[in-house]
Amino acid sequence: NFAFTLVQLFYAPFCGFTAQTIFDPMYITLYNVVFTSFPIMLVGVMDQELSIDDAPPEVYEVGQLNQLFNKQAFALSGFHGFIVAAACLFIPYQMFAQSISFDGLDQQSMYFIGTAIAGIVTIVVNFQVALETTLWTVYNHLLTWGSILSWFACFLFICSPFCFQWYPESFSYFDGIYRVVATRTWWLTMCLTVVICLFPFIGYRLYVILTQPTLLQEVMYNIEKRKKYRLRLCVDTTA
Repeated sequence: NFAFTLVQLFYAPFCGFTAQTIFDPMYITLYNVVFTSFPIMLVGVMDQELSIDDAPPEVYEVGQLNQLFNKQAFALSGFHGFIVAAACLFIPYQMFAQSISFDGLDQQSMYFIGTAIAGIVTIVVNFQVALETTLWTVYNHLLTWGSILSWFACFLFICSPFCFQWYPESFSYFDGIYRVVATRTWWLTMCLTVVICLFPFIGYRLYVILTQPTLLQEVMYNIEKRKKYRLRLCVDTTA
């Protein structure tokens, strides 16, 4: 939600602080309901780092001591959201600055840029949830990648001529996604933004794991070492 909200805040100077949103109203409605909610709920309900047999009693102190969610963690999440929002807005904005499509249409209109940024935000956020997922099941794959595909499916319908002819006041982003996905620049921008947003996060997580591992991470590392040792022992015995 930091990324989604701050994108609109950063856009305020470009519209003269008139409270004009860059996103389609339908996207604002469906963002937390369809496009990003299900993977997060599934991680909260089903994600499991350790089995009951492998978890020592000490690992439960992590939650009791508020080591996973505190003021520092909240501040880091806010800073991460700030960086992601800035990247999701300004990278596409600069990539499409003064650009014209092959058919001579402007690619810097609010409708075009808004649709392009909406897709990038949805993809970045779902990739972030994927990085946070430890236990991957069929349901995780279905909901994580399905959430991204749902954005394409919904916008293909919302931006269709049928919706515009039926109710033009509500479906004003006519033809937005059709023009966006037809440009190679958007696909390049999307990949570039995903890398810029996620690689610093991956590097920070690796740094913390290597230098300041939590008890839970140490237990998980020891379990993996035992599994690899047993597998190597089994292979040597078979050979």
